[in-house]
Amino acid sequence: MQDEMDRRSQTTVTLCNSATVLKNSLEKPSYMFLRGRHSGSFYLKIGMAAFCFGHLIYEGLQLGQQVIYLTQQGTDCVDVAAIVLHIITPIYSFYQLFFCFKYANVIINRMKVLSRFGVMHLLGTSLYFWLSTIFEDVIQNYLLIVSDETVTTNNTTDLKPFISSNTECLKTYFVLSPYSLQAVPYLYPFTIEYNLLLAGVWFIAWQNIGKDHRHAEAWHLTQKVNMEEEDDIKFESNLVLSVDCHSANRGLFAGLFLLFVTTVTVIVFFVSINNDEYIQTGVDLYVAQEICLVILGLISLSLAYPLVAKLDINLHPITFLDDLLMFLPLPFFFINGILTVWAELQDSNYVRVVLSILLNIQVIFQTVFVSNGLRRCSNSYDLRYQKPGRELITFLIILNLAMWIVNTFQHKNAEPYQAPEHHYGTQWMFVAHATLPLMLFYRFHSSVCLADVWQSAYKKGE
Repeated sequence: MQDEMDRRSQTTVTLCNSATVLKNSLEKPSYMFLRGRHSGSFYLKIGMAAFCFGHLIYEGLQLGQQVIYLTQQGTDCVDVAAIVLHIITPIYSFYQLFFCFKYANVIINRMKVLSRFGVMHLLGTSLYFWLSTIFEDVIQNYLLIVSDETVTTNNTTDLKPFISSNTECLKTYFVLSPYSLQAVPYLYPFTIEYNLLLAGVWFIAWQNIGKDHRHAEAWHLTQKVNMEEEDDIKFESNLVLSVDCHSANRGLFAGLFLLFVTTVTVIVFFVSINNDEYIQTGVDLYVAQEICLVILGLISLSLAYPLVAKLDINLHPITFLDDLLMFLPLPFFFINGILTVWAELQDSNYVRVVLSILLNIQVIFQTVFVSNGLRRCSNSYDLRYQKPGRELITFLIILNLAMWIVNTFQHKNAEPYQAPEHHYGTQWMFVAHATLPLMLFYRFHSSVCLADVWQSAYKKGE
């Protein structure tokens, strides 16, 4: 019995001290793992998973269309390279999701030059998929639009055989084509948003290669020993979650009510837009819905800003990735907004003009608010107890999700009945495909950053 107890004690001491031995050794461990807030946002990882599954469905539809081509005898529509690509891409994307979900907090300390090259290659690949998805969707839509028009100019005559062959395939075997399904306009932004998140994660991983960090440990699991029983050792992952909803319940339920109303109006919108007699009603409902959400956002930000300003300044904020992903979509908002205002002015639609202006003001104000909130903490007992502004931050998180839902599922259907498409013609299609996914991404990432503020701004600064 004594030998057994000695053996257990020795095992316990070995396990508990192993991390300390590695940490104090002269040579760095090959891999280290960031802890706490430095390990990344769990909310961001959940969003990444959701976008990934939308991306996988998008890829599956494209593969399915190639299979349809393959089953047709004597057709020249089959693209072997596309079949191989649409098989490999989902596997590659899903494995990236697994790696980022589990090891996004890794610090690599071995073969640093090769590691930097590999991670930068992954970052470049993610950006390539982002741009190629935009180009591919625009080209397919453009081919369908010009296929019924007579090609007369010298510049486009050379493209006529290419246009004819591609549109013939799309129209003859229009069974599973991603561009023949109404769901696909809602799927391609998922691919863009997923690859933007991946690019951000890989950039941070590239920055962390060989970096000394006081919040990093050599083990990806935390060891906890029960002092009453020496052999009772528990291991916890860095994905352990704990949520304290103190000073957030009213904001939560107000946000849930807003989400409920938004869902009802989305349903009414689709019923109206699919009925010829009520199309204009559906478009007016969409505009009114956007105006209400934008005004609610401005009011909430105006009330929350002076409250959050009472918090202390965090001397060691973790904001680079969030700032990068927050500021990246802003030029796309401005381009879309300026062109929309100009087109709506030509049609004397002043309600839409005011909406576009208010939308851009709200985006600017929210960006400043989030950037400031990410740099706040609560070092005093009173601030940690009172949590000023937390109710409003909770409401803003759900408000941004509601705006993401509205723009994801309604914007495409309402767009044909708005001035920009009539004023700019085919050119607006290129602008919309380039700007809308980034505008959608901004709403999602704003909710991620606000969730980070909600969690970290009311704790002591690290």
